[in-house]
Amino acid sequence: MITILTPEWAFGRACSDVSSAKMLKTRFAKIQERDGVPWSASHIHYANMGGFPIRFVDSDATTGT
Repeated sequence: MITILTPEWAFGRACSDVSSAKMLKTRFAKIQERDGVPWSASHIHYANMGGFPIRFVDSDATTGT
């Protein structure tokens, strides 16, 4: 049963990661304009995985926005 379900889970996870990176691309483009550091799709994926410690000052920690 696990062998049958595992490929779908991995594919779903990959699709979710790509979708998340596409949604974050505009936010990182704004950050790039401010600090001048280029953000590629690879950087965004790595940051989304928690690879870069990023703190967004304009976000509200209580609401998550």
